[in-house]
Amino acid sequence: MYRFRLPAIFLALTLATPVAAEPAGPQRAVITLCPIAGTVVVTNRQDVRAYLGMAPDDSELCRQTHNNRPMDLLFNMETVMSPNEQRAILRQLFPLRVGAKASGDVPMPGMGGRLAMQNVVEVLREEEITIPAGTFDTWVVQSTPSIRNGQLVRHATRLVWFDKQTGVALRAQTLENVGFGDIPPNWEAVRVTSP
Repeated sequence: MYRFRLPAIFLALTLATPVAAEPAGPQRAVITLCPIAGTVVVTNRQDVRAYLGMAPDDSELCRQTHNNRPMDLLFNMETVMSPNEQRAILRQLFPLRVGAKASGDVPMPGMGGRLAMQNVVEVLREEEITIPAGTFDTWVVQSTPSIRNGQLVRHATRLVWFDKQTGVALRAQTLENVGFGDIPPNWEAVRVTSP
């Protein structure tokens, strides 16, 4: 049985305040979302997420570790599966605002191009939350990936609360999981430190 990899936003890794970057080729400047290098989040599940900053050669790629495992994320939101398609989808979200919505198909690697994941990401609302790490003004972002293989449909829905000031993911909650297998459990930050 093939286990599908979910986008990192679904895994609730991170998001951050936009930082203007150098132009990416002649067409236009891009915006990247990457927390300050050295920011560390500890969750109620004892996970540790450490932000390492923007990749020096790609302003849309942010680096971090999750429990000491390195990860490069497009726009600091999705693991890289099909970079061109993912970049086009995620660029639709910015600048972040309530109602911003991005969607599109992402080919699934290792599936011979036969399957694509439809991913819909939307900024639902602004919300003040109080969690063990403190009180924060947040963006609430919903990710809804789905895959259709004949009559079989797999889909999931997850909410992530991102600090509006720093962009750090503070809480994640799965609302629905049909056929996606293991999805990270719900969590919230108990400690956030930054340089």
